[in-house]
Amino acid sequence: MKLWKHSVRQVYSSLEELKSYDEVYNISGRLGYNNVVDLWRENPIIGGTVDPKDFRVIKTQKHDKA
Repeated sequence: MKLWKHSVRQVYSSLEELKSYDEVYNISGRLGYNNVVDLWRENPIIGGTVDPKDFRVIKTQKHDKA
């Protein structure tokens, strides 16, 4: 299965759209957030496959510019 990944704001066009989906699918809770506003503000990279259990926050590596 092919993994897709995008930031929250690339997947949902507005906080209102995200809230609507969250009411049905509990997106914020499934991604480990207490509420949809925190999820929107943090705007993590999320991803998954066609299998709903693959839906998750994608960990990214941060590189220091030393």
